Amino acid sequence: MATSRICSIEGCDKPHHARGLCAGHAHRLKKYGDPLAGETSKGQARAFFEKALAYEGDECLFWPFWRNNMGYGEIKTKSSVKQSGMEYAHRRMCMEAHGEPPNPKDEAAHSCGNGKHGCITKGHLSWKTRIENQADRLTHGTAPRGTRCGTNKLSEAQIHQIRAMSGKVRQRDMADQYGVSQSLVSVICSGKLWAWLA
Repeated sequence: MATSRICSIEGCDKPHHARGLCAGHAHRLKKYGDPLAGETSKGQARAFFEKALAYEGDECLFWPFWRNNMGYGEIKTKSSVKQSGMEYAHRRMCMEAHGEPPNPKDEAAHSCGNGKHGCITKGHLSWKTRIENQADRLTHGTAPRGTRCGTNKLSEAQIHQIRAMSGKVRQRDMADQYGVSQSLVSVICSGKLWAWLA
């Protein structure tokens, strides 16, 4: 009778995936050249979280472990309610420090503007509605608008130039000059886009 192979790393009982290693250790070997590199020891993330929960200072404490592609830290959930087994570290911190959100859809908002860098300082967190949280992003300058928007093609200086030419140069000619559509030039001139630029 054949026996199923397990990972060759001492203490790891996960099933073999490749090169004598489980999927996680094989991935680390491929990424770092060492199957043990980049690994967080058991309980290390929870210990950091508890230390951050006790922290009374005002400096940003940045989550040093797993972060998603938006920069927000993630931690394993305490309950089995969430199927993914992970939750935002800053949201868990807000719950631990300030209680459950008034509304389940409320967001854990950062007063420091450093959420995308993984800040979990409890004094920087509070429950806000989606609209309130988005308004904070405008205040902090972290909202993806203008030159921070991934689809943007124009600089703020070019917006000012287009508006200065409005009524003097045909919109079609401006569009050709800046490599954008005439409809985009039209909404820029009308102030419907980039409205915050005086």
